[in-house]
Amino acid sequence: MLVHSLWDQEDIYGAMAVYKALKPKDTSNDKVFLVLGPWHHGQEIEDAGSLGALNFNSDTGLFFARRSSDLFLIAISGRDSERKL
Repeated sequence: MLVHSLWDQEDIYGAMAVYKALKPKDTSNDKVFLVLGPWHHGQEIEDAGSLGALNFNSDTGLFFARRSSDLFLIAISGRDSERKL
């Protein structure tokens, strides 16, 4: 799972370039994922309820952390990853 911040002042290209290089090698389409979020660099692990003057009315970083941990637990347990979370 590659995580990219849409307002990343430090690396606007890296995660997407890595995804573009790796995704064609994921022939079963179950190993390489790209997450795009409304964050500045690293904000997905901090308070992410706003970005400058924009207020999202929820903590997008916390939402991402909860969902990504659910997906990780499914992946390592071998359960059906197609179920809705």
